[in-house]
Amino acid sequence: SGIKGDNSDLQTGKLKKESFVKPSKILTNVRNRAIKKIGKLNIEKTGEVIQKLNLDIQLENDQNP
Repeated sequence: SGIKGDNSDLQTGKLKKESFVKPSKILTNVRNRAIKKIGKLNIEKTGEVIQKLNLDIQLENDQNP
């Protein structure tokens, strides 16, 4: 599941509508495949994404010992 975000979660840029960060997709996307940069998350939202990503990695490691 994604982490909900809006313009208050951005350090730079602007979203046209409420959006979601999908931490599980971060690992599968390559930076050079990005079409357009629309903004940069602020430190609080970045921390939330990192925490969710760490949890996802931990769960995957626990399932595949």
